Amino acid sequence: MRLESGGIVSYWDVVFTPLIEDGEVVGFVDVTTDATERVLAYQELEERVEARTRELSTLLEVVRAASGSLELDEVLRRVAQGLASAVGVRHCGIYVMDDERGLLVPAQGADSDSLGPEFAAAFRGGALDPARDPFTREVIETRRPVVCHNAEADPRTDKEVVRLLGLKSILAVPFVVKGRVVAVAMLATFDAPYDFTEKQIELAQGIANTVALTVENARLYRAEQERRRELQTLLDVVATASSSLNLDEMLAKTLDRLVALVGASRAGVMLLDPASGELEPRMLRPEQPIAPEDLAEIIAASRAVIAGGEPLYVPVNPEKGFLEPGALLPLRARGQALGMLAIIGPEGETFSRGQLALFESIADQLGVAVENARLYEQAEQAAAAAERSRLARDLHDAVTQTLFSAGLIAEVLPRIWEQDPVEGQRRLEELRQLT
Repeated sequence: MRLESGGIVSYWDVVFTPLIEDGEVVGFVDVTTDATERVLAYQELEERVEARTRELSTLLEVVRAASGSLELDEVLRRVAQGLASAVGVRHCGIYVMDDERGLLVPAQGADSDSLGPEFAAAFRGGALDPARDPFTREVIETRRPVVCHNAEADPRTDKEVVRLLGLKSILAVPFVVKGRVVAVAMLATFDAPYDFTEKQIELAQGIANTVALTVENARLYRAEQERRRELQTLLDVVATASSSLNLDEMLAKTLDRLVALVGASRAGVMLLDPASGELEPRMLRPEQPIAPEDLAEIIAASRAVIAGGEPLYVPVNPEKGFLEPGALLPLRARGQALGMLAIIGPEGETFSRGQLALFESIADQLGVAVENARLYEQAEQAAAAAERSRLARDLHDAVTQTLFSAGLIAEVLPRIWEQDPVEGQRRLEELRQLT
């Protein structure tokens, strides 16, 4: 029985037992006991079971969604949506660990686009550096969820990132595989601070733990696909470079193919003149004018690359005016320096380690192709010179024979004329034709 008095609810067990005498009910025995504690405990247990059921259902839904694809972006998008829904916030951004640079790179998010293009651009363009961000570093080092209730006042947060994204409260959840953080989910609010409960934090970590291997598998799948594309790119470029022995034709086709395959904004080649040793621009694709002062700087940098024999990579640095990444790579063949290959990437992008290794392989193969084209050019020039020499010899022999014949005719012509003027006239005409 439920009773409510003064806003206080209580539960009672009431048992009425009849008293029977001579077959008739003569009274009742009322036994009433307080069951409030037991009922409340049972209700709490039901609520806990229901909550746990919801958590497991949410976990299964996220796992099922994440496991339905091997494409990293799609996997992360589904996980981000599931985490945001499970925790009850609008936004969840997932950052993938870039082991080469030691940075957390933004990959996918839930609700990023609905927050406006400026936020989406800020999210996608802002890698997190644990070296300068204590909050992120704590997540990486502890490999446990970290909560920030007031991002503006918390000394651990990067205030530039907080200001740029307009963050209020943050829950960072790591994805850990074999003791290594492979990604971090950042669940955040932007309108007001938010108190993440222990249950929400546990659920978020449970989801991250369960799908971490799925995320890592998708990341490895992407890496394998990238390696395959890079190998195919190398094969395509090599095939193009080998398709012609005409140096300019080969360079034009190869650079056009290179620009298309790696998404570069432009690519060019400078070659050392074999006779003078001067470094001269040979080909730029797509063609565009270069200011003399810029060309002088490029030639100076290229000479340093050729002299050192090592590639030079120029990252994006707006403060120095470098809006595009650049790669300068020496061209060599049989141990001899031939020139330099320059590759300029898209504005604001960076070259990955895999791309840089690909560029070096392309430069090696292009150096061989340049050497082959030059050898072919030299062979053609030698063949032409030999043909000219043969023709000169043949002409010399013909002239000598003609002069000898003319001399013989001239020597006997007077005697023939005296004996037979008609025959003399014929021989004179023959002499005229010879000379």
